[in-house]
Amino acid sequence: MSHQLLPDRSTATVPQRLTFSEMLSLGVGPLLAMGLFVGLGIAAGAAGSALMGSLVLAGGVALINGASIAQLAVAQGSLPLLEGDEPLPPFPTLRPWLQFTAHWLLFLFRFTTAAVAALGVAGYGLSAARIDIVWLVPLALLVTLLGTIGVWRCSAPRTLDDATVNATSRTLLKLRLGSVIVAGLALLLLLVAGWMWMLRLELPIGLPSSAHPVAWVAGLQSTALLLSFYGGYETILRLPVHPVSSRLLPIAIGLIAGLSLILSLGIALVGLGVVGAPVLASAVTADVAPLLAIVRGLGVHPGWTYGLAIAAILVMLTLLLEHIHTLAIALPSLVHPEWVDSLSRNPKRNPDSRTAHSASAQWAVALVGVAIACLVLVGEVETIWAFSAFTMLFYNAITHFAVLHLPNATRLYPRWLAVLGLGVCLGLVGWLQWDVWLVGLGLISLGLIWRGISQWTDDSDDSPVS
Repeated sequence: MSHQLLPDRSTATVPQRLTFSEMLSLGVGPLLAMGLFVGLGIAAGAAGSALMGSLVLAGGVALINGASIAQLAVAQGSLPLLEGDEPLPPFPTLRPWLQFTAHWLLFLFRFTTAAVAALGVAGYGLSAARIDIVWLVPLALLVTLLGTIGVWRCSAPRTLDDATVNATSRTLLKLRLGSVIVAGLALLLLLVAGWMWMLRLELPIGLPSSAHPVAWVAGLQSTALLLSFYGGYETILRLPVHPVSSRLLPIAIGLIAGLSLILSLGIALVGLGVVGAPVLASAVTADVAPLLAIVRGLGVHPGWTYGLAIAAILVMLTLLLEHIHTLAIALPSLVHPEWVDSLSRNPKRNPDSRTAHSASAQWAVALVGVAIACLVLVGEVETIWAFSAFTMLFYNAITHFAVLHLPNATRLYPRWLAVLGLGVCLGLVGWLQWDVWLVGLGLISLGLIWRGISQWTDDSDDSPVS
């Protein structure tokens, strides 16, 4: 039988569906882990005085992206429970090569977010402990190694079948929900303390803006970077969509976008008022911990620094573990299951098929860990973040394109909304640096070439021998 690089829908099982709070945690989690704790400083460096306008524009674009994702999820009926249950084709209306491109982009996005999370964990730990930033990359590599070992041990005694994947994904979801609650409380305390500090000093509270053309150009560049804030929307494509959750999906997406925008605007106002955009930007370069610069600018008790650092480490570490697990599940379907299995084929060590499959799962985890470690070695969070924005913008563009091909009976929103989203995503990606474009397009081409080689190999294996 010829191998397909996208899984067969007929083999999927439909587990229990997510609760409403879990939907919110899936969407808000990446905002906290990547967006506010790290990305806000990157966006401040790019936008300067146009940061607030960029946040508002990014929130609006993210809401349009979420609307298209909800339409796809509802149109497909039942889907696997979590992103770890990876990966049914989320774009049944598109050609296989475009479906593969969407999966490949999402795969690359998760790699970049995992690397940012590892660097963020290291940065907040070092900054809180007042340790030299020279240890950033070594500590991030250690965090990646420990996370990989943890997921490796989870996959050691059993195969990555549906029950195991769902159980592991459910555990990681609970960890994410807990870390999101802790991080959300820490950010709310920071928000209240910052506003009280500005009111006490009678600082002006408003939306700084500029009509200068350079500011608007910087604002568009920042908007493109900020869309990585909302990288959790794609998880909704893995939700089991039943009549109840179909009604809840638009509400959940609206709440995710609204809460994310309000929280990010509030923290950004505090950051701009307490330390300013240049300090937020330099804090990313200095120690990948921009929010700790705000806490220190407030002059509060050092315990606040440790508390916020712990919250940041928890939410980013949870995201790292979740992505290692998800990427390990997705790797065989995007590469070639037999090629991954061949790494574990040793009759002496793996005498039965169950042990062989377990070893194959472990090899997938190991390969993912090595790849994330290689990306961590880049060491520049801004570069990795820009590439994650590139992959997410193109992924969202494919999502809007797929919605345009949905039958009118399954469409939730007007067709022009998807057209607008497609145009905005393709327009914003043009504001990213040219080197990000070159690397991104090169990796997309490499993935498509890899897919072609795999299909050619399968066709050669299936051809009758004369």
